[in-house]
Amino acid sequence: MDVAKINATLAFFRVGDALGLTPRELRVLLSLVELGDVPAQQLARYVNVTSGAMTGLADRLHTLGFVDRERGEDRRVVYLSLTKLGLKRLVKAYKEVNRG
Repeated sequence: MDVAKINATLAFFRVGDALGLTPRELRVLLSLVELGDVPAQQLARYVNVTSGAMTGLADRLHTLGFVDRERGEDRRVVYLSLTKLGLKRLVKAYKEVNRG
């Protein structure tokens, strides 16, 4: 049993709970931290969801103010990016979870 992995998994779920996000929504935010601005289709492949599911995830995260959407030069491509609010709330939630 790897205690460090278990603790990391528990922390992940506590952060999601603190933000009111599902694990999949939190995975999208963390992927945006890692990847930066990215086409929605590429992010969908990265987090292993369909493009339709990514649209729903992006809609919810955009409504919460965590994600911005912007069309590329090719209007068929939508880029997703983490907002300042999204990063701020993510950092705050991780700090709170790690405190106690």
